[in-house]
Amino acid sequence: MPEKKGTRDALRSKLLGGRKRATKLMEIEPGVEIEIRQPSVGARSKIMKAAGMSAGTQDVTDLGALQIAAVVNCCFVPGTNERLFDVSDSGALEELPTADWFDAVSAAALDLMNAEPEAAGKP
Repeated sequence: MPEKKGTRDALRSKLLGGRKRATKLMEIEPGVEIEIRQPSVGARSKIMKAAGMSAGTQDVTDLGALQIAAVVNCCFVPGTNERLFDVSDSGALEELPTADWFDAVSAAALDLMNAEPEAAGKP
């Protein structure tokens, strides 16, 4: 069956461009707000790899690494494309107390990792 000219390009353009990600604004404390975004496929892979997950196993071997990777890959300065944290912040993030902002933010990031397309909206 011959392909109609432009059909492939139109389909690729529709599927690869202009997709919106689910986001959540969180007020960490009065006057401190961050934006948490649904990760890309590549970022999700990094998050899962940090947790020890692979094609062979979906078992999380390092919960702390999972949470840190989620925070590093999903947290942004609101309204920008600037990541709030980077890998060099991992040590400082490891030293944070539990049951603080970090747990709430990492949980929100992990929830967005599994967000349904309807939550993000379509182009």
